Amino acid sequence: MLERATCLAACLAASAFLATAAPALAEDTTACVAGGDAWRAGDIQASIDDFTLCIEQGNLEPETMASALASRGNVLRVSGAVAHSISDFNNALEIDPDHAGALYGRANAWFDMRDLNQSMADFDHAIAVMPTMAEAYFGRGNVKSALEDYQGAIADYDQALSLQPGDPTALTNRGWAKLEEGQYDAAIADFDAAIAVRPDYVLAFVNRAWARYLQGDPAAGLPDAEHAVVLGPNRVATHATYAQILTALGRQEDALAAFERALTLGGKEVVMNYQQRLAEEGYDPGPADGGYGARTRDALIACIAASCRLL
Repeated sequence: MLERATCLAACLAASAFLATAAPALAEDTTACVAGGDAWRAGDIQASIDDFTLCIEQGNLEPETMASALASRGNVLRVSGAVAHSISDFNNALEIDPDHAGALYGRANAWFDMRDLNQSMADFDHAIAVMPTMAEAYFGRGNVKSALEDYQGAIADYDQALSLQPGDPTALTNRGWAKLEEGQYDAAIADFDAAIAVRPDYVLAFVNRAWARYLQGDPAAGLPDAEHAVVLGPNRVATHATYAQILTALGRQEDALAAFERALTLGGKEVVMNYQQRLAEEGYDPGPADGGYGARTRDALIACIAASCRLL
């Protein structure tokens, strides 16, 4: 599984600019600085409110306005208001078409909306403008992974890691791309490195467990899968991976409980995905309507008994 990008570095870079830039004429960046501080403190709504106040009442110069809009757009995107964030990025880019933070933020927003072509174009532009932005290479690597261009993704993650050595998210996502290429040992080495840097990184444990499964040694992956459940008890991927490994080990009742936990956490969309997979494997879960009823449960039980693969 891939880790998605957040606004982190680009958002904070924009906020840092606002915090350190000398006031030009009568502009007042006080609320913008407060917005950056609120973001770093984890208060997303306060950050949005502060940036809004700065944008509306700060009498900002064009360059500062572009950075303020890009910063608010990044925070809005993380809050889930992706469409609104794109509006902010567009407005920032109308002021400065080469604003790297706005390009990076909009690229991530397009990725969230699954518009991979637009996302790729914005990441390309951001990299052309600022070729030392590690986050842009990381984001473009995610786009390439989504497009199943895993070699291209690995190259971008390599570049991100050359700029930010040891970054655990880039290591983990590169490891996933290597898994997709069948480079299991190299993938595990990346997951090992990510865990060494960040010992509580759930996704690295999940992916390393899955790598062991793909190597044909689910028992070796079981400790990582169990630890991932402890670290991330409310994540669908942890329970789904654990369930698949338990299935391979013949622990049918435990596997069913883990799958059902994943379905409970994931809701209708995840149930629908499993119904589709069960049908593809030749079972009869009923209509793919997202409802986990007796028919779907019976199909899941039969699938587990046959050690089928649903991931």
